Amino acid sequence: MVGVLFLIIWIGFGLIKIRAQRDLVRTQREDLESKIADLEQDNKYLASASDYFKSDAYLEKEARLKLNYKNADEEVAFVYRDTGEKKIPAEQAWQVQLSKMPNWQKWFYYILDK
Repeated sequence: MVGVLFLIIWIGFGLIKIRAQRDLVRTQREDLESKIADLEQDNKYLASASDYFKSDAYLEKEARLKLNYKNADEEVAFVYRDTGEKKIPAEQAWQVQLSKMPNWQKWFYYILDK
């Protein structure tokens, strides 16, 4: 009787151990399947990017950017930034100057102004 009880307990622990290993293998398989799906998606992206890099549109874009290429029927427009000084009203100029001052100077002007 004790031997049968011992055998049942031993088989029970064995089944629990097998179930834990099966769950571990299942989670590892799911992780690997998700990694495979990610790699397949990356592979598709790289294939499409490779096709784009071989295309004429990409070559023309790079020639325009790096070599300043233009077609014969195109016109070029140059856009320059305005580097001249901008005139601002005196009140705004005072506010800008005041915002750049240290706090002790602001207090000094505030006390003298009153």
